[in-house]
Amino acid sequence: KVSSLDASNYIEYRSKDESKAVGSAIGILKTEMQNHDQVESTLKDQNAYIFKYGDAYNDHVREQASMISKQKESLALAHQHTEKMHESVMQTVMAGVQEIMAKQMELLRTEQKKQFSVLENSAENLAKVNGSMGEPAKDLFHKIGNTNSMLLERVRASREKDSNVTDVMEKAKETFDIIANSSIDHQNVTSTFANNVLDRVSSMDELNSKMTNDLVQHIEQNGVQCSNHLKDVVFDPIRSGIVSLTEAGNQMNSHSQDVIPNLTSDVDNIENPRKDVMDGFNRQVKEVAANLSSDQEKIQMMAQKQCATADELFADAQSKERSFEEDISTKRKLQVDQNKKHILDATGDHAKTTESLLSIGKNQTNDLKNQIVNFALDDIKSKEEIEHAPARRSFLYKEHFTSTPSFDDILGNLDFESDDDMTLLNEEHQDSKFASARNLPSSQTSRAF
Repeated sequence: KVSSLDASNYIEYRSKDESKAVGSAIGILKTEMQNHDQVESTLKDQNAYIFKYGDAYNDHVREQASMISKQKESLALAHQHTEKMHESVMQTVMAGVQEIMAKQMELLRTEQKKQFSVLENSAENLAKVNGSMGEPAKDLFHKIGNTNSMLLERVRASREKDSNVTDVMEKAKETFDIIANSSIDHQNVTSTFANNVLDRVSSMDELNSKMTNDLVQHIEQNGVQCSNHLKDVVFDPIRSGIVSLTEAGNQMNSHSQDVIPNLTSDVDNIENPRKDVMDGFNRQVKEVAANLSSDQEKIQMMAQKQCATADELFADAQSKERSFEEDISTKRKLQVDQNKKHILDATGDHAKTTESLLSIGKNQTNDLKNQIVNFALDDIKSKEEIEHAPARRSFLYKEHFTSTPSFDDILGNLDFESDDDMTLLNEEHQDSKFASARNLPSSQTSRAF
């Protein structure tokens, strides 16, 4: 009886302690599950922040890149306008001073090309810095998004495992409660049975001594039957009940000894992967925080470099503008004014010279005209009529001769010393000359004369 009650009490106390431990473990798991909820909400907030401001940051980077492109296009357009202005100015300058203006405008063009090249290089560098800042930002956002997604999956898996652990522990707690209730019922039944036995023994002690003596005598007389009867009626059922109660207590003790270590090992097996998951989660969170801090420093450095480059570009543009306004444009304006004065003076001198040359040419042209007219009228007498050529004289000869006399006979009859004969010969010679001239073409006729 005592060992059975002690075993029942031990089982009861052990079950209650294990039930309390499991209940506290369930409370701790529920608290840690709330931490998982907080981690999940934090990751969701972080993803929402990235999705909310990441696109805006990329939009700002793209807007800055478009502004840089527009600045570069405006610089190129200003350069083209300057070139057109130079060409228009050069086209409007007179040929006499074009060389001087060409040199000055070439100097101005060279200086402006240098300034525009510096501005274009600065704009290209700024665009490169902008592009190099945009790509790491995209990679950073992509990496953070992937890491957060992975952490969310692990947190969800951990929550599922914690839920399973909680369910198992609740079932174990129910089992422990059932064991404790069974121990309490067993203890109550055992106590009731012991009390009943004590009552019966007391009632038997209170019997009359006479009856007791008679009973003793009767027992002594019929001892074997009484013993057998007591054995069959009282002792054997009581013994079997006590043995059953002891076996039940031992089975409950062994069952509790088997269940509690198994439950403890199951809880340990469930908690060990959870510890690994939490360690991995903490490690991933630390890596994400380190990556965020390093990427933040990189972005800050790139932003500082970009701001410094923009400030240098702005300062360079302002210095070039001041230098152009104060030094180069002033000098070029003075040179242009001086060249304008020289051009105006040279233009006036050229106009006077041209006017004098025109007047001299006009006078010389009039003199040449008069000389040509005098030559035509007085010298060659182009307006007078041309004298006609004298009529051709025919020679006297006899047509009915059988033959013409020889040349010697003809010449022998002529007197060369007489003037009349010479005149006749000359006239005949001129007649033959005019006759031959009539037979020639017009171009050769002019040559003959």
